[in-house]
Amino acid sequence: MQLFVISNGTDSHYFANTTARNKNSFDFTMNWAKVDNNLIKDLKDFTATFFQKHTLLKVLLYYLVFDVSNTLLVMRLYQIAATERILWKIKSAFEAKNWSKPESGGFIWHTAGSGKNLTIFKVAYLAIELEFIDKIFFVVDRKDLDYQTMKKYQRFSPDSVNGSDSTAGLKRNLDKDDNKIIVTTIQKLNNLMKSEDDLPYLHPTGGIYF
Repeated sequence: MQLFVISNGTDSHYFANTTARNKNSFDFTMNWAKVDNNLIKDLKDFTATFFQKHTLLKVLLYYLVFDVSNTLLVMRLYQIAATERILWKIKSAFEAKNWSKPESGGFIWHTAGSGKNLTIFKVAYLAIELEFIDKIFFVVDRKDLDYQTMKKYQRFSPDSVNGSDSTAGLKRNLDKDDNKIIVTTIQKLNNLMKSEDDLPYLHPTGGIYF
């Protein structure tokens, strides 16, 4: 678990140790930034923030990920910020007993190619450790995304998520204890909620939505 930092004094970047050393490798290095997303490029300012004990340990412990090919990935700052904001929202909604209301949820905007899958993997991986979380659902709106999302998630953690090819399969996954993370389509989830009166994880007042 290693991070490298490179700088010419006025432009500083961090990257994971497994980034290839070639002419294209600079594309996989990342700037650090303030909470308002202003980049911290100067080496003195970068050192004062990124190398704070709390910050550096947090990146090393929580925001480095090995994929199935044993490639070490480090999250970009906006991915880290999104993950922490979602986790904060989940915890605060639970503590305020404010679930199943619009104010208990939210949305995070990621553009194409910005690393959405790694972000949602890390959110689920950390959220599932919270003692009050029973199940996590990834709900998509197309059948092809159902399979794609499951496969992309398993790139980071094999056999850690359950998918289903039918409403009946979704119901079976609810009863399983092997994986707490379920990928499904909104259609299958809607059909299941219409056909079943008492689903402990899908009670109208029992969820925090994001």
